[in-house]
Amino acid sequence: HIKLNSLHSSRLFDPRNSSTHNVPEYKTMQYLQHTRGLTRSVLRKYGVGCAEYKFPSKKKGKGGNNGMEYVSSTCVTFPWLMRQGEVQE
Repeated sequence: HIKLNSLHSSRLFDPRNSSTHNVPEYKTMQYLQHTRGLTRSVLRKYGVGCAEYKFPSKKKGKGGNNGMEYVSSTCVTFPWLMRQGEVQE
């Protein structure tokens, strides 16, 4: 779980993220900072990251997945468990 969380945090904090490069990650960071009022240090301390996940759509798909269509969405991720030594202030 630590490696996966590190990957998600790395995606969120990638210095190359911008309005033209890694746009979903950039928009996620903008949302967390400007809408939710969280600082980068707080996001790092609590291991916040972002990842792309697929969710069932309300539309019916064709073929596989039992006729279910799935859509991708960028999600904010939070670690479930962290040891005291893994939390950096």
